[in-house]
Amino acid sequence: MIICTVTTTRFLPEAIVMAKSAKTHIPNSTVVVCLVEQSIHPAASSCQYFDRVILAKDLGIKNFYKHLFKYEGLEAVTSVKGKLLLHLFDIFPKEEKFIFLDTDIKIFGPLDEVIHALDQSPVLVTPHITEDDGIIDNELTTIIYGICNTAFLAVKRSDEAENFLRWWAYRLKKYCYENTSEGMYVDQKWVDLALSIFDVHLFKHPGYNVACWNLPQRRLKYNSKGNYSVNKQPLRCFHFSGLFNNRLNSVLKQYLPDKTHAVYQIKDTYLQELQQAGQDKLSNEPWSYDYFVNGEKIKSKSRKKYSGSSKLQNKFSNPFEQSNATFLGK
Repeated sequence: MIICTVTTTRFLPEAIVMAKSAKTHIPNSTVVVCLVEQSIHPAASSCQYFDRVILAKDLGIKNFYKHLFKYEGLEAVTSVKGKLLLHLFDIFPKEEKFIFLDTDIKIFGPLDEVIHALDQSPVLVTPHITEDDGIIDNELTTIIYGICNTAFLAVKRSDEAENFLRWWAYRLKKYCYENTSEGMYVDQKWVDLALSIFDVHLFKHPGYNVACWNLPQRRLKYNSKGNYSVNKQPLRCFHFSGLFNNRLNSVLKQYLPDKTHAVYQIKDTYLQELQQAGQDKLSNEPWSYDYFVNGEKIKSKSRKKYSGSSKLQNKFSNPFEQSNATFLGK
């Protein structure tokens, strides 16, 4: 089984913790990390938990620099998800099952339920919420950002999965913007549409993709055997989205204020693991695609000007070789 993720150098500590948890609970898995950077950082090449590190520019994306220049960090990273999975289909021809996880997910047990579900469905995604908990804010947010959270996605080698991935990858290359005012939120909103086009299964096991948006409905407990459960099912993976922008803490304060709750132990342990993985040093690493070749920092206005002009795109096959003045004038 292949477990993969995509990231930048700055978030390598998260990828390291994720990969370590994969090797702990699924020792026979192959962990592949795609770096959206100009080169592979030593922290990635030396990580014992990564079986393979691939640069995004080596995924075979046509006109890669045109593609990437249009996007800011989150947009750029999520825009290559579909192409990464297609690439893994090619380089691991004997593998049948592939799981994508965002870097800020930690695995807590074998993913047996996913493996079995893939025997029945070619594509699995997890909804943000699976119960009516009466929290309207969560529902409104889900409408804006997408029914599914694509931090978790699993596919089985099949014509249907490949058709979905090609469809998704094509749209992410062109329209992977973080622009909710125009109905787009990076890769996620496209999966809403995919639900009505492809055989995509909503995987609702409560132990998967536990996160701040569903914690009020996921009854997380720690038992005497040293295991975590969610709604009486085993915890399989916890998604630490919102850990560093205070969203997770806000949810905990409002809905789970008791500091003896199991979630606090999970969070504190995860923070310690990030530190051990080099969080203090790597979190300050600049994104290499934030700069022109000449070292000048790319302005968001330059990206927007380029992405909105077919004339500029036709003229500059590698916009990173230019400067802000090229797109914005002096």
